[in-house]
Amino acid sequence: MNQFQVLWEKIKCWVITEDLAMFFNIWDKILCDPSAPQSVVKYLQTEWLPILHMWSGTARRDRSIFEEGNTNMLVKAYVVYL
Repeated sequence: MNQFQVLWEKIKCWVITEDLAMFFNIWDKILCDPSAPQSVVKYLQTEWLPILHMWSGTARRDRSIFEEGNTNMLVKAYVVYL
């Protein structure tokens, strides 16, 4: 994870932010970052953005990630956390 530490920090902030404007600001930074692997950007676009209501801090207020989520999403969250 050291190789993409800056990207990792952006993703961690992106996931937990509750401010919608900040959420899209961080996403734009990830999207436009030339050092970010395009495979990661594409993965986030196709697998995470369509279901942002299930994981984003902008939608998940006053409840834990375990209260609404499918097993696949929780496995992905665990793998990303590692």
